[in-house]
Formats: sequence, C-alpha cells, structure tokens
Amino acid sequence: RASLPPLNICLQVSMDDSPKRNGVSKDHLFDLIKQIKPLPHLILRGLMVLPPFVEDLTQQRAYFADLRTLYEQCNNQGAGFD
Repeated sequence: RASLPPLNICLQVSMDDSPKRNGVSKDHLFDLIKQIKPLPHLILRGLMVLPPFVEDLTQQRAYFADLRTLYEQCNNQGAGFD
C-alpha cells in the first residue's frame, strides 16, 4: 500500500451543528486538521459544506461565506489548503 499515491481529501464541516448533518463541528476542526496534517497518505485540499435546502438563496450563500471565512482562518493557522 505504500506505493499508492496520497489521497486528496476535503473535510466536511457542520456549519449549524445540526445532529442531522454529518461533518466535523467548527469547534473541533482545527484539532482534526492538526491530527491529519502529519499523515503521509492524506493531503488536505480544503473544506466542504452541504447547507440545508432553503428557498432563499441568500441564506444558502451565507453558509458558503461562513465556510470561506473558516477556510481562511485554517490557512492562516497553517492548514495549507489549495
């Protein structure tokens, strides 16, 4: 298995901490990044979110705007996302 190339991954973030949603909570994200970074067969590429379905696109965009802020905070702390 050592000959396999590293796996590129994105971390799914639960932006609203709903128990019906999967993903790491914002509160635990930085700790998870610190645990994954040293693993040689995983390459953290970024974050992802699956916002709840709502009719108002402004509400959906707010999730992505919050994720962008979180992405920038992670990179400022050394996440090294693309």
